[in-house]
Amino acid sequence: IDGYVNMDSATVMRNTSQSANMALSIDPDNAEAHAALAQVAQREFRYKEATDLYQRASALNPSFATAHQWLGNSLGEMGDPEAGLVSLQKAWSLDPRSRIIGANLALQLANLDRSQEALDVLSQIMAFAPDFPDTYELLMHFAIIGGDCASALESGNRLAKLLNKPA
Repeated sequence: IDGYVNMDSATVMRNTSQSANMALSIDPDNAEAHAALAQVAQREFRYKEATDLYQRASALNPSFATAHQWLGNSLGEMGDPEAGLVSLQKAWSLDPRSRIIGANLALQLANLDRSQEALDVLSQIMAFAPDFPDTYELLMHFAIIGGDCASALESGNRLAKLLNKPA
């Protein structure tokens, strides 16, 4: 939830909780509200609660790709990257044109030493969103880790251009 708005974290967390709880008072089966509360719980390091809320959101609306994405990210943070990968793959299958879901999936794959699969996902993203900065940031990161300075420089220069930064 942070990073999407220009507010301090405490305000974002409070507003998110209040709005989600209001939505649940109207509709206790509102998947988006459960996912929003899961985001708050995750940001407050209440991972078990966050996981339960993400799973509830996913059960209420099995086609809610973002709930699967956020569950996958949370499971990865909690130390279960394989389970996280399953959720991220489900999210990607539901929304294969979501740049951020693809980027999250690529990162999880890379974290599991499945670099070629990660690069394949990034190639898919570049095919439909060639100006998505996160793709080049990840490509640069992977190249640095792999010791490929030329590719890191190329991706870094592309990223700088997309962000209107001096190279």
